[in-house]
Amino acid sequence: MTASTAGAAAVILLTVYIAVGYSCSKNTSSWLPMKVALVGGDAYISAVMRPYVEFFSTKSPDWLTYIRFLVVPFGECWLVGCVAQW
Repeated sequence: MTASTAGAAAVILLTVYIAVGYSCSKNTSSWLPMKVALVGGDAYISAVMRPYVEFFSTKSPDWLTYIRFLVVPFGECWLVGCVAQW
């Protein structure tokens, strides 16, 4: 993981955070979770998930219901090996 990858992941998550906050303040009746697709190998998935965990660990548990990650393993990925063994 490079610094630019980590920076890009942090910017993506900040954008998601702002979008969720904006949508929740506009629509208080019900909120469908935002789905974020992650397509890539282990390095990319961990580059996005690490800032997510660090950033949202300080938020209330309600924030966990606003975002759903759809992980699509691509290339050399630990998850591909686990799915292939099934």
